[in-house]
Amino acid sequence: MHEASLAQSIVNTVLGYAGANRAAEVKSVQIDLGELTFFSREQLSFWIRIGFEKTMASKAKIIFNSIRGRLTCADCGYEGEITMHEDMVYHFATPDFSCPGCRGGHVSIIQGREAVVRSIRIITQLSAGVGKPVLSKTNPVPESRRRRPGSRQKRKGGAAS
Repeated sequence: MHEASLAQSIVNTVLGYAGANRAAEVKSVQIDLGELTFFSREQLSFWIRIGFEKTMASKAKIIFNSIRGRLTCADCGYEGEITMHEDMVYHFATPDFSCPGCRGGHVSIIQGREAVVRSIRIITQLSAGVGKPVLSKTNPVPESRRRRPGSRQKRKGGAAS
């Protein structure tokens, strides 16, 4: 059910950006989704569609980009993709968090936990409907302000959020 709360955050981001930029319509939303989040694309898409109902984003195309898991090994210096093992009985992939190079366990995940709105395409109207609609493509959240799931950011005074 975590998909519902993530979908609500995505809906709020998209509609907030579209409203702030006086969008007449949201054409598409592109989302980077790391394989290590284990979010279901189908469930996420379902909840986003529910949130977009009766809004300027009701007809928006939802595009998911899959981000492969990557790790780095402190023992041998390996950097590459995480090995995923498919379970044919349960239809579920599980990651192998040991190093594919040396089988060591001193690894750090460097990619694959993302859940980021990468871009929003909107149509805006020029000065009160005069002129042609303008198609705009943007990245609504600057790289410096993005939080990765499980990351902690320091607040003023040194406390982590």
